[in-house]
Amino acid sequence: MKGEFASLLNIKLILAGTREGTITLLDKVRGSKNAIKKLVDKIGEVRNNLKDKVLGIAHCNVLERAEYIKKEAAKRYNFRDIIIVETAGISTVYANEGGVILAF
Repeated sequence: MKGEFASLLNIKLILAGTREGTITLLDKVRGSKNAIKKLVDKIGEVRNNLKDKVLGIAHCNVLERAEYIKKEAAKRYNFRDIIIVETAGISTVYANEGGVILAF
């Protein structure tokens, strides 16, 4: 029931992996544009020195969204590299159709 209600209201979940290996809810936002902005903002909240890091963006059938995230992240942060891949295996379950996963 919660999932159907969230879909109806266009609520997007921002999730994160913990050090213990679990997935936790960071935030809920309305709409894909707000979710993308929040994801890019979270990068700076988590780390401040990114020059030696690679940002990996995995997408589930939304290459355009992944490319937009890459462009926005490159504007704001100094990653050594940013790569885009398609989801596969278990990451597809977490991202679901239209979802993205960031790793850095």
